[in-house]
Amino acid sequence: MNIIQLKNNIHIEPYSRHSSRESNEYLVRVGPGHFVVSQPLKYLIEALQQSPATLEQLSDAFYILSGVKQQGLALHAIAKQHIPKALWLGEADPQEKHPLMFNLGLLSPRQVLRLTNKLLWLFSPMIVVGALLAFCLLHSVVLWQLLTDGVGAWQQTQPVALIAIILLCFLWHELGHASANRKFGGTPGRIGVGLYVIFPAFYADVTTSWQLTRMQRVVVDVSGLYFQAIALIFIDLYQLYSHSATALNIAWLITFAMLYTLNPFFKFDGYWLLSDLSGITNLHQKMRQTVRDLIHPLLHGRRPILPANDQYLLLAYSLLSLAFFSFFVVFLSQQLSHIVATLPAECRLWYHSVTTFQGAGDYLYAAWQLVTIVFWPAVLLLGLSFYLMKFIGFIYHGLFSSPKELADDNH
Repeated sequence: MNIIQLKNNIHIEPYSRHSSRESNEYLVRVGPGHFVVSQPLKYLIEALQQSPATLEQLSDAFYILSGVKQQGLALHAIAKQHIPKALWLGEADPQEKHPLMFNLGLLSPRQVLRLTNKLLWLFSPMIVVGALLAFCLLHSVVLWQLLTDGVGAWQQTQPVALIAIILLCFLWHELGHASANRKFGGTPGRIGVGLYVIFPAFYADVTTSWQLTRMQRVVVDVSGLYFQAIALIFIDLYQLYSHSATALNIAWLITFAMLYTLNPFFKFDGYWLLSDLSGITNLHQKMRQTVRDLIHPLLHGRRPILPANDQYLLLAYSLLSLAFFSFFVVFLSQQLSHIVATLPAECRLWYHSVTTFQGAGDYLYAAWQLVTIVFWPAVLLLGLSFYLMKFIGFIYHGLFSSPKELADDNH
């Protein structure tokens, strides 16, 4: 029998779902892929890394590592069933999965490393406490002003300053994640921007945070919000001093963005925070598995599989996510339907206005008008198509796929 051979570039490290590194789970890395495995499977991987020539040698190597005697044939069957094929020699490394429809790098890993090394002092306990107290005090005053006086008049807002500061704050948010990861010894990746469903989104590559303890990962999750809170301290101070409508609108928009990023249904900060606090990895994949375990038996006339006591959080998340995703598909469809109904009239008005133009400047303005007319419908159509594909995939994999297909998909 040919014994499974594994790649040489496999790295195994302790993985913690809890507040300490004391864990019976391990993080297996190969290329950009990460897999969480149990301790027995970790011993089996290490035994196979010794390149045993026979099943007996495999059994002996596993016994030396684990202290448990198992037949080589049984171990080999377990390896074929449970060791991801991405670890096998001759198989391709897993492709790096990115939730963004497209992405563009803004800062290289080297540039991020330089910047984060200069920002580590912001995680000093005294600085953290002082910054959060100042934020709570100042921002409560500004929020009260927002509640009583409303958002600043948009016609008095300086649009260039507003857009520039908002974009800088989003970049600063990602530097917060990268700096926290660096604080705990992680290697920073690049920072970039892309499109997530229909949302423009900045991102920071903090893949190495998987090596951290659970609470360290939680700090990485919330550090983007912490950095935005620091930025709001200065924006609030300026607004309270100058009564600037621009500053007030910036404070409102950043506050909304901070709350929205806590949404756990998309892969924003709230998703990773819920994952790390609960100790449940791959929430979206396990959501499909949970729905499948409940509904798939009903399709075959059997009783559904009830979740274990510690899985009720996952069940609640799954049902809420299904409701949220359904609502979002309906919302996008309604928005697109409304735009399709009004788009022809807008295009006719644009065409009639073009016929009155004469100079090159007029035609440049007309081109810009056309972009503004068709851009949002195009984004909605792209987002709806992308989302429907994801939704159909969720229905298919969650309800009709076999357990083996689900296991492969989780990889």
